[in-house]
Amino acid sequence: MVIRFRSYGLRVRQLQSDLKKLGFNIRSDGRFGLNTLRAVREFQKKHELKTDGIVGRLTETAIFNALNSVVIERPKSEHFSYEEFISHSDAEAQRNGVPYKYWNNIQAVMDRLEIVRKAFDGASIVVRSGYRSPAYNKKVGGAKRSQHLYGKAADIYVKDKNLSCYMLAKIVFENTNLRRLFGGFGLGSDNNLHLDIRTKSNPLKPSTWWYDKKSWKEWERANASD
Repeated sequence: MVIRFRSYGLRVRQLQSDLKKLGFNIRSDGRFGLNTLRAVREFQKKHELKTDGIVGRLTETAIFNALNSVVIERPKSEHFSYEEFISHSDAEAQRNGVPYKYWNNIQAVMDRLEIVRKAFDGASIVVRSGYRSPAYNKKVGGAKRSQHLYGKAADIYVKDKNLSCYMLAKIVFENTNLRRLFGGFGLGSDNNLHLDIRTKSNPLKPSTWWYDKKSWKEWERANASD
């Protein structure tokens, strides 16, 4: 028996659960609506199946094979956890988690933050903002193509009164070994440093933008007066 648009019940709920494990951002509500239809078609297209949105034998088999061909393990590192990359204020991410297709991105951010942490003699880095769901990103005024949407960014600070965001940013940016780890720097905030792993043709020339303070000199003067 095939499952199609407007089907409902336990088989639809299981289909939705399987698709969520494969990285599709849908609800497991047991109702085959438009979001589930789009997810099925996207899956079919990716696996070179007929993109009719109907879950028959071939699509069911492809979903089974996809689920069993990957080891689904949450990102983690020595000092960072998956949960740190989900904001408590992001209702959608709290409910559905980070889409699986972005887990490798979060792992890459974690691994690079570990390198930064080590460079600062184990300073305790706090992730203020990691992954953002589309709704939450819009709510907080994030860029339409924010790297946070793809799990590629972290806004951080160090839990140490002797290490300001200015000092953290300055050292990371001026150290070429650290700078090449990140493709984007959000600078000039006294509360957090934005780092992301977008790809740049020249690793030593990342995308940079400024928040409250509009230059290194302005930021330095503000820190000197504190």
